[in-house]
Amino acid sequence: METNTTPSIRTPRYALNNRSMIAILIIVGVAAIVCVLTLVSSQSRRGHNNFPLTEYQLKALLGDGIEVHNFEFENGWKYTGELDNGVPNGEGIAVTDTGDRFIGTWVDGQLPEGKLYAISDGNELLYEGSFNEYLQPEGFGRLTYERGKNAGDVYIGNFSAGKRNGIGKLTHANGAISFGIWVDGVLNQPDNHNFAVEDKTYGIDVSKFNDGIDWDNLALYADPEGDVYHRKPKTTDYLQPVSFVYAKASEGATMQDPLYAEHIAEATAHYLPHGSYHFMCFSTSTAKEQAENFLQSSFYCKDDELPPMIDLESDQAKIVGKAKVQEMVKEWIAIVQKATGKKPIIYTNDSFVRKYLDMDQFSDYIIWLASYGDAQIKKEPKSHPWDIWQFTHKGVSPGIDEIDINVFNGSIADFYDRFGIA
Repeated sequence: METNTTPSIRTPRYALNNRSMIAILIIVGVAAIVCVLTLVSSQSRRGHNNFPLTEYQLKALLGDGIEVHNFEFENGWKYTGELDNGVPNGEGIAVTDTGDRFIGTWVDGQLPEGKLYAISDGNELLYEGSFNEYLQPEGFGRLTYERGKNAGDVYIGNFSAGKRNGIGKLTHANGAISFGIWVDGVLNQPDNHNFAVEDKTYGIDVSKFNDGIDWDNLALYADPEGDVYHRKPKTTDYLQPVSFVYAKASEGATMQDPLYAEHIAEATAHYLPHGSYHFMCFSTSTAKEQAENFLQSSFYCKDDELPPMIDLESDQAKIVGKAKVQEMVKEWIAIVQKATGKKPIIYTNDSFVRKYLDMDQFSDYIIWLASYGDAQIKKEPKSHPWDIWQFTHKGVSPGIDEIDINVFNGSIADFYDRFGIA
């Protein structure tokens, strides 16, 4: 997969896709058809056409919506699926003369996105993502080493001309992670890189205030020891991956975050474990109404991998008092846990804990605490032991201008184990 030898699949439009030519052929008659078809057959052998047709085949396939099975082209490629004017259009599978398989929805002989099963350098590979006009991995995708000497390795990130190029993460079968900027298939590791990526687990939480995220290039700036900066980075040489995402789904009884669906879709498309959260209000609606709003607004019981989270920080708490806050929190948690089958995470901060929460009543819940410190140093939460710590709301990322950054209290393996992620 890291070579430049992937067969191309670019079909000259003049050769096979010109509908106006078809109209001319019909008008001028059978004799002219034979002449033009000979020219077209010659044209189809030029450039990067991977579907060369004989003159006989081209005559037979100049039509719309033809379905073929195991149709063989002159170069040995075989195709099963929909053809339009002699080229793949619609759902189909192309098998090269070397046995590689391209699967997806074709557009004028091109495969913008899809799957590739291939054998390369002693490995059976599955690539899922975008392709260029030569049918090489291009843009963002996932490459899984299914069998062979590197079996179990998975690369998720950017490609160019079939090679790893740009920001990407290679997770090895033994759990080690190589992350950073790749150049022609090789990780460009800076000097004095003194940390194992897999030892720390960083994540972000997003809402309507986080528009325009560059998900393909999402990463976090860190120091040479792997600690992610909580403000403007002192260096941009060292990077840590984003390992989980939480997206705001709802607030109160009626509000839905307008970017929620987009954020969840992007996290899913970029293979990031993700969850959804609700911002709790205390004086404007009941816990039941808010739980219903969250369940209707979020994608739970559908594709969230992480537990739901309840965000407790609203100033409305002082209106209703500690006892009412406790009552509402427990009611919301009970409703959501019953509906989703997952025990919600409690997000809050030191001040809110001290004023409104009896943490002994939530001893078996995952606790996510926010504590930011100042411009110079981070300030770890003191009110209660934390499982996740939000240490900044002014983080800087290659893919985001300003973002909440969080760290899980454990390695990536611990994180996956805690949340049951395969």
